[in-house]
Amino acid sequence: LALFEHLVFNFGEVAVQPDEFIEIANEYVTNKEFSEYLMFDKNSINGLADRSNRVIRTNRYGFRYYNLNNLETHEINHLKQLLNLEPGIYSTAKLFKENIELMNELNIHSEHELHNIYKKIIVVPGVEYTRMPEFSVGDVSKEEFMTLLFNELAPILVDDFVTYVEKEYGLKSS
Repeated sequence: LALFEHLVFNFGEVAVQPDEFIEIANEYVTNKEFSEYLMFDKNSINGLADRSNRVIRTNRYGFRYYNLNNLETHEINHLKQLLNLEPGIYSTAKLFKENIELMNELNIHSEHELHNIYKKIIVVPGVEYTRMPEFSVGDVSKEEFMTLLFNELAPILVDDFVTYVEKEYGLKSS
């Protein structure tokens, strides 16, 4: 983990994809004549990126250096406050777009990075971080929530429903 974090710090300040990182990292290990046991592959990269508090995921399995330990208490509390939402299924895209100034201040580049930060260090009762970049507030499944919401808004055209869900909850149609 220490070698991985060192390499990400030096080579991953801008988001990198696993294949790019593996090539650079393994070249480094070879040039330094380190043990072959320190060579990286996709499985080791994914596990290390998930465990490290100095790496956040971006989209499509990418990652970059971001030291979560440097977030201050007031910043963490501000992120927690953003989760004061009605029960439902949301995308961190909603939080990201509605708080762009905060995202810039915290150097968060996308809803995927925001989701990863939440998942790694923000614990709020009743909030579950599901498939990136979605999360749930309250004890509700996505299928149950969408069905209830559709019935609540009925009669509504499917296209109008999709537009509404994206605007209000940040959820994309795909």
